[in-house]
Amino acid sequence: MLTTPRLRSAWLLVGAALLAACDDDEPPPGAFATLGAACWSDLDCASRYCCTKPTCGGGSCSYPCRGDIDCPFGSLCEGGVCYFACRGDADCLPGQRCRRDRAVCQY
Repeated sequence: MLTTPRLRSAWLLVGAALLAACDDDEPPPGAFATLGAACWSDLDCASRYCCTKPTCGGGSCSYPCRGDIDCPFGSLCEGGVCYFACRGDADCLPGQRCRRDRAVCQY
């Protein structure tokens, strides 16, 4: 039977093993990237749409759209693709600029 110090040590080992299993550089298995995240193919994105247009930086997760209503909250439709909405360049991801009458973030 485990005594209190042994039980505490066992729990510490379990906790250390769980922390060691975490890797902040990669998403958890089965996780998909969201709007604006870099991607290589449609399979990388939760939306199943990897925009490869130059305005998407050559590969970022987005949603296809016909109008603003097709886009997630905080984004707008421009040229059939959802982009983050913005008021100025500071609202955009690094490397992007606020375009279309200063309304959407694009590369």
